[in-house]
Amino acid sequence: MLPQAREQFQAMAEGLQLHVVSVEDPLGPSGTPESSQELLALALELALVRERGPALTYEPIPTRLFLEGRADGARGVGRPLLELERALRDPQIPRGRRRALLEAALAQARGRRRAAMTGAGLERHLQALAAVANQMQLRPPFLTEVLGQPWALAFSPAPRPHPPLLPHPLRPAGGGFNPPHQDGYGVSFTGGGAAGPVLVHIACREGSPKTDPRRFSALLRAALAELGRLRGGEGPGAPPEPPLPPQ
Repeated sequence: MLPQAREQFQAMAEGLQLHVVSVEDPLGPSGTPESSQELLALALELALVRERGPALTYEPIPTRLFLEGRADGARGVGRPLLELERALRDPQIPRGRRRALLEAALAQARGRRRAAMTGAGLERHLQALAAVANQMQLRPPFLTEVLGQPWALAFSPAPRPHPPLLPHPLRPAGGGFNPPHQDGYGVSFTGGGAAGPVLVHIACREGSPKTDPRRFSALLRAALAELGRLRGGEGPGAPPEPPLPPQ
């Protein structure tokens, strides 16, 4: 069994690129890991939009209403994030408007996670419709199109033991997240707040013309710095926001 498992693992890992980066928390040490990771998740989606435009993302969410437990999925990117991305590119948009769009995007992301946790998420409804259609031997074009769309990004916080089992210098950097598609990224992250910098694992397949882990990490750093400034963070590595032109 072990030799077979080793061969399967090597086959899965062949052609896989893994880029691990450490990014400073834009909220500074006063932030919490939860708030930092929430902002990082949004920055990941923003970086993806800037790289390839609107695309489908997947975030696994643990459900809370099942005895044995399982994970559901939350779909992005939402309209508030797309509006925020356009506002960040337009120097005529006031800071207050940008910040309102950021809060709207964060609120939508929280709503998606809450719905997935309680079994009310969109992904669960789509899978239930697909199961019913399969029983009735139907192939609705809508379900075929929606469920056939590739995930461009799958991301999740890496699980960490609480309390930590090792002192900070000896703690492992976390796990990793396999890319969901040949042209997609798999990202896991951990840290933030008082826990120190955020460690981000970016995985993708070699040979894809749409992915580049180093390019994506640069887009992520820039997006995270911009969002941190809008939230009022004072973390290092975030250059001051240029002044808006007079109205």
